[in-house]
Amino acid sequence: MDSFGERLRKERQRLEMSQADVADKIGVAQPVYCKYETGAIAPNINIVVRLADLFGVSVDYLCGKDGGENDG
Repeated sequence: MDSFGERLRKERQRLEMSQADVADKIGVAQPVYCKYETGAIAPNINIVVRLADLFGVSVDYLCGKDGGENDG
């Protein structure tokens, strides 16, 4: 099963976005977003919700509780 960070990377790449693009859209600095993808730090729930909305997936999917992609 993919980790949270791996799912972030996969969704970001699916949308052909850079880390800087995602960081800008969710309101964090690019180095902070990079740490989310690498697992160095975990985002708070508000950021997780923003990421799910941006990627068009469920929070459960990002957190590994739901195996399906694009559940919205």
